[in-house]
Amino acid sequence: MRSRQDPTRQRAPEPETHKGDFAKLRRVTQPEMLLTSDPGDARPLWLVTESELPRWLSEQPVETATWARANGFQAERHRVLTLPAANGQIAAAVLGLGALRTVADLKLWHAAGLPDRLPALAYRLATPLPAQAATHFVVGWLTGSYRMSRYRTQTVTARPALVPPPEADLAYAQIAADANAFARDLINTPANDMGPAELAAAASDLAARHGARCEILVGDELKARDYPLIHAVGAASPREPRLIDLRWGDRQAPRVTLVGKGVCFDTGGLDLKPSAGMLLMKKDMGGAACVLALAEMLMRLGAPIQLRVLIPAVENSMGVAPIVPVMSFVPAKACPSKSATQMPRAASFLPMPWLKLTASARTCSSTWRHSRVPREWPWGPSCRPLTPRTRP
Repeated sequence: MRSRQDPTRQRAPEPETHKGDFAKLRRVTQPEMLLTSDPGDARPLWLVTESELPRWLSEQPVETATWARANGFQAERHRVLTLPAANGQIAAAVLGLGALRTVADLKLWHAAGLPDRLPALAYRLATPLPAQAATHFVVGWLTGSYRMSRYRTQTVTARPALVPPPEADLAYAQIAADANAFARDLINTPANDMGPAELAAAASDLAARHGARCEILVGDELKARDYPLIHAVGAASPREPRLIDLRWGDRQAPRVTLVGKGVCFDTGGLDLKPSAGMLLMKKDMGGAACVLALAEMLMRLGAPIQLRVLIPAVENSMGVAPIVPVMSFVPAKACPSKSATQMPRAASFLPMPWLKLTASARTCSSTWRHSRVPREWPWGPSCRPLTPRTRP
């Protein structure tokens, strides 16, 4: 059974997206680099595991050890305790690392909560860290300092600052924090300001800043180039679907391809979602945001690779030409699906007449079933049937 579209009906005009409009989105929020050189009065910040707590307490002044015990400090993970000076000011702080084996195993999430939990002062690490752990700590500190401020009144608020440990790779930490903030900006932007056109503009801008090539197929170009599923999912929306294809790097280098889901909003189409199901659908393009952020990081670090980023950018909406639950995309092959976005994302990129799709209504997830995989295809071994199936 095929879906039919009235040829006299025209797609509603798509809201025009100007390149200048995206300039404010490219960096909605510069990540606040809450780093500082030592001002001379930076407070010590101790990192203590549960197993190291007795030794640490024995090395502290009696007043400090007594204060920690009186406050029930057990070095629980993410527990922060400020330590007072004799004059009542904050003299230092200690962060619990929980059951971590050693401080050398520290990861960025151990530090990510500190910018919100510490008083607005300067701090320096009093616990020595190896280079990798020190870099993780700085990345975590900067990750925790992120704020989405595009829709808020700009205010100046005092926040804690870190004197970076000398062992940390500060350049890497700042690039990682920039990429992290870029992804979060894209995801946190409401869907009315982040459609397929805006997502494509983000990719184009990223490519322009790093000397990459970016090809974008729009609307009916997708059908002409054998990407029918991308076109079908976005057929009902006035915001035309797109396929973003970004390439960067030495053509002789090893190939790395990143693929990210770019469903900018998902109403469910004819299988309309309830309001609770739509609540977080602005984040349905999180995969696209993550691969763009990773691509930015790789390009800024000058990774020795041949990079390709593929993003199908669509809005699954209601309109004059919605995708119906049962339709055919290839000759004589039916693709039953409960809703448009249950279609496998990988199928959007290549014409694959030998693929079949079944959808599970219970889990709302899709399962590929493969028939007659050509042996000459380079990915043949990975395309074996997931479960035995008799060809109808």
